[in-house]
Amino acid sequence: MIVALKQFLHFRIILEVCTATYIIPLIFTGSLIQNTSMRKTLPIRFFLMVSVTFCLTRITAQSTGTKKGASIVTEYHKNGNKASEIDTISGYHKYYYENGKMEMQGKVTKDYRDSTWKYYTELGFLQKEEFYNAKGKLRSKEFNYFKNGKVMSEKEEYFEGDYKDKSTFKFYQIEKVFYTNGQLFSERHSINGIVTSTKCWDSKGHPQPIEYMDTVKSLEIQ
Repeated sequence: MIVALKQFLHFRIILEVCTATYIIPLIFTGSLIQNTSMRKTLPIRFFLMVSVTFCLTRITAQSTGTKKGASIVTEYHKNGNKASEIDTISGYHKYYYENGKMEMQGKVTKDYRDSTWKYYTELGFLQKEEFYNAKGKLRSKEFNYFKNGKVMSEKEEYFEGDYKDKSTFKFYQIEKVFYTNGQLFSERHSINGIVTSTKCWDSKGHPQPIEYMDTVKSLEIQ
């Protein structure tokens, strides 16, 4: 829509300049143009101006890399890979890295993000999940990964109550750390920044005392 508006305004400005410069003098003050050869070439010059404007408009449209389907608006990176897809009916958005991997995806309802939004690394790993409604972000999860592609850590955050009311507002955090074999190493819960519980396990899933965490030098399991 914005691109089309720019194209229209671009064409209109040039057309108005042409009209003011050539057509109006010809109609109302033709006697002021004394040069006969200029009068003869006036239609050709005007045609050329309009043609150039049309070409520039087409070039502008092509340079944006935008294509529209029945309900999908697609944009492309300079390398030709897809940059984004927006479903104008459902409100679902998809964005891509230049390498073609998904960067983020989620739904927009009216003017706010809705439901689940997912964010990815350039290698394709899920980096973050965010959960929304009309009031804003309700919950989020962040992930970090080992070189083998398995999750190294996970942090979940959410809240309860009205953040303007300190007596009822509670901000929760749940932090998890894993071994390279996928087994949970530790889990810590916090409310408003204060740790409420901490648990840990060995690489085989057996519960361990909190002091065990200080003895573990590596989470890498051979």
